[in-house]
Amino acid sequence: MSKSKRKQVKSKFHPTPQKSVHIAEDVDSYRRQNFKWRVIEKYIDYDDEEWGWKQVDIRRFFQKLLPRLHDYETMTWDEIFRRQSCHSWEIGEIPIKAQRKLREKYPENETFHQIDMEQPCRLLGIRDRQILYLIWYDPHHTVCPV
Repeated sequence: MSKSKRKQVKSKFHPTPQKSVHIAEDVDSYRRQNFKWRVIEKYIDYDDEEWGWKQVDIRRFFQKLLPRLHDYETMTWDEIFRRQSCHSWEIGEIPIKAQRKLREKYPENETFHQIDMEQPCRLLGIRDRQILYLIWYDPHHTVCPV
């Protein structure tokens, strides 16, 4: 065989020279979806002296908090984030006392969210896509004060 003949690789499939990007999920698509909330044992904090749910009177929950949560369910996250009192924050942006508690209980999370109830009350949680998993009831807005 002469050196001038080179072996040709034969292929049944010839890929196109153009590449295209396939996006599995739009990371901001949750912002266009309706707000949802959940209470699960993994996140909810009943026992904290200042922000735990044990301090919530059941009558107050059903008369004030639950109707507000139902109102939020009719809104998208974009609409909620337009409200001045509803926003996300990085753990380093809040007072040290709250930081310590959150880092201890939820070390895998760096971002938390608050939604307003009636002034000055806030609910705090962890968002996964369009679902807010409730953590704390903050009746005096002391976790992340203005």
